[in-house]
Amino acid sequence: MTTKENKFSSLFKHMKSEALGTGVGWCIGLATFDLLGLFMEKKGWFNLWGYWTDKWAVEESTFNVIHWIVAALVGFIIMSVINIYLIPLIKLKVMEEQQE
Repeated sequence: MTTKENKFSSLFKHMKSEALGTGVGWCIGLATFDLLGLFMEKKGWFNLWGYWTDKWAVEESTFNVIHWIVAALVGFIIMSVINIYLIPLIKLKVMEEQQE
């Protein structure tokens, strides 16, 4: 294997691990929208501007800001956990399998 092929192989492995962490973090961040909907609701005519709901009713702009912040934080935390803990474990397992 030449040095050039080794560099491309190393680059591909790095891109694959980053894509895994970022992709899963992004998907989990999107899933937080449904979780946020369990606790909050936008004010509007359908719930009489918050008077006819059991959830916490907020203005649409406030809901959007809270959704963006929660999705970004949860996605970042999941991405960090995957990049720090899961990917090294996968690399360790692959190395152990190659030694056998």
